[in-house]
Amino acid sequence: QIYRDGMASSANVAALEKAIRQFGKAAFASLDTNGDGFIDREELKEFYKAKGQELSEDELSKVFSALDVNSDEKIEIKEFNQAAMWKPTWQHKTEGSTFWENYGDEAMHVLEEGWQNNKAYEILKFGSTNFKVEFTTMTQFNQADPSRKRNVRRLGMLPLPEEEATDGVWQSRAEYEGAGWEEYPGPIQSLLEAEWVKNKMFSMKLHMFGNDYQIDLKEGKQYRANDKAISRAIRRTTKAALKTEENRALAARPWGAFAWQSRTEYNKSRWEDYPRDCQLALEEAFKASNCQCKIEIMESPYVVSFGGPNGEGTQVNPADPTKKRFVRRLQCNASP
Repeated sequence: QIYRDGMASSANVAALEKAIRQFGKAAFASLDTNGDGFIDREELKEFYKAKGQELSEDELSKVFSALDVNSDEKIEIKEFNQAAMWKPTWQHKTEGSTFWENYGDEAMHVLEEGWQNNKAYEILKFGSTNFKVEFTTMTQFNQADPSRKRNVRRLGMLPLPEEEATDGVWQSRAEYEGAGWEEYPGPIQSLLEAEWVKNKMFSMKLHMFGNDYQIDLKEGKQYRANDKAISRAIRRTTKAALKTEENRALAARPWGAFAWQSRTEYNKSRWEDYPRDCQLALEEAFKASNCQCKIEIMESPYVVSFGGPNGEGTQVNPADPTKKRFVRRLQCNASP
């Protein structure tokens, strides 16, 4: 609370750190069931079991290795104290899947507040869709279609590490000239990557945004289940390949090897280029170290405020400041 509210005076920080150390000692003692001054694998496994989390041997090894900094096969109080400062992590996954996805920071905050206040449920809003997360059953439901649900879990003081991720990035695009590639949402990314690991040329069904789709990697297509005429191209690429594409696109821009882009608050993967005149105006203001820049898009006025040293900022319409977009500046930093 002290850090979050920005009141981190030296006295408050000292008191906070003392409390953390005391908490760490008490927690360490509760896990060190044989009292030898260390936590071994079996004691750590029993801790999770008491919390209702049955760890596989692989999961146990990941957690133990993360805490056993000096790799001596025992966790000391100094190593454990680092865990005492970790925040709870909220995750979700589709039924039958082995991939757990972290919620975003805002959703985690909402869920943790509800959990700490002993609420029965919390409502999360993603785009225009509302989801109900029930704490009694640890289940997330789509309020418009309760049959679409996901499992939920809260990882406490000693969180499981994130699932080992491959570098695959899944994208689709509409089949018309000039259409750009768009990344699938995080949970869909995980499902596609899991299938790809098992079978490089797979076919599977997906449910997204209220519709059923068929993915056919042999054809490189995504079809609407009830209408194959509605299709999109699909591809698997990598973060490194995307960076190369980005640099090539930046270097080819007629106004220079930079790009100003914006996105909505909810669609985190879809960044859109500003028109050329806005690009030049934003770049000029940025290089002049101005705090704001006024631009016009389709006869509507907007104000872009620069909030970071690399061009990070926000765009608002003065007529309705609640509708904002996030802004970023990209610069080519490698030869295409």
